[in-house]
Amino acid sequence: MFVKFHEYLSTFSSVYIAVISLFTILCLGFIDFSIGPEISFSVFYIFPILVATWYARRSIGIAASFISAIVWFIADASGDSQYSHDLVPVWNSGVRLCFFLIFRVLNNIGV
Repeated sequence: MFVKFHEYLSTFSSVYIAVISLFTILCLGFIDFSIGPEISFSVFYIFPILVATWYARRSIGIAASFISAIVWFIADASGDSQYSHDLVPVWNSGVRLCFFLIFRVLNNIGV
């Protein structure tokens, strides 16, 4: 199953992969915003970062990491969340960005 999925994604251009990854991240952001802060959604943002890194350029994987963190920040800051300090969503987004970038780097080991 994964071999066929890999073969299928390998046929697309880097630009197409980048667009699909961006669209997926935006859809995840909308779903994340709709669900609210009670349910963690981070694992789902990994998939478009993974696809962007493997099937497009590594720089697109980095861009997907930044876009994921920004979209998550917007979804988090736009919701009904009450924080003890105004900078808590900024801190959380920075931590998520680090997580996404570390995952992207580890994703390239052995490639």
